[in-house]
Amino acid sequence: MIMQQVETGLVQLNNYYFIWRHGESEANVAEVIVSKPENGIAQWGLTDTGIEQVRRSATIVSRLSRILDHKSLIYTSPFLRCVQTAEELAQVIGVPTALTANELRERDFGTFEGKHADRYGQVYQLDRAYPGHNFFDVESTDSVSARVTDFVNRLEELYQDKVIILVTHADVGEILQASFYGIPSWKHRRLLPKLNCSSPVNLRYRRRGERVKTTCWKR
Repeated sequence: MIMQQVETGLVQLNNYYFIWRHGESEANVAEVIVSKPENGIAQWGLTDTGIEQVRRSATIVSRLSRILDHKSLIYTSPFLRCVQTAEELAQVIGVPTALTANELRERDFGTFEGKHADRYGQVYQLDRAYPGHNFFDVESTDSVSARVTDFVNRLEELYQDKVIILVTHADVGEILQASFYGIPSWKHRRLLPKLNCSSPVNLRYRRRGERVKTTCWKR
C-alpha cells in the first residue's frame, strides 16, 4: 500500500475525515451500473475479494494512521456494498456500530441503470462538456456535491476532533474531495489518485497551519 500526501489550501476542519470507497462489489465484477436505491440497497453486495480488501485496508490504515480506533465514527451509504464495507471496518477497528446516511448514497445514473459500466465514460464526457447537466436523468455533480457537503457541514456542527469515516461510492467520494479542494464538482474525475475499491482518502486539519493535509492510501 502506497501512501501519498498532498497539502492544499482548504477550509479548516473540526474533525478528521476518511473518505472510504466500498470494496469490490458484485456490480463491479459484472460491470453493471447499480445506482438506484431500489436495486442497490437489498442486493449487489461485496464479493469475497471485496471483503478481504476492506479487512486488509482497515488493518493497514489503522496501523499507519494511528488515529482509527473504537472511538471513531462510521457513516455509510445505505447501499449494500457500502453497508457491508462499513460492517467489516467496524469489526476491524472495534467500532460498535455504523450509522447509515442517505446523503452518501450512490450518484443516480438515471436511464443508464442496469446498463454496462462502459456508459460511465459517456456520463463523464457530458460532465465535462455540460457542467451541471442531468441528461438521461443522471444526477448532476452539483446535486451530489450539495448533499454530501451539507452532510459534512452538519457533522462539523455536531462534533469536534472526532475521527469520522464516510463509506461511499467512487463518484460521490471524488466529488466530495473536489468540494474540499474548492474545485468545480464536474472536474472530479481529474483528481489523483483515484478512489479505488477500499482505498481511502484522509482529510484532516493541520493544527500548526491553516491547511488540510490530504493523505491517500492506494493499494
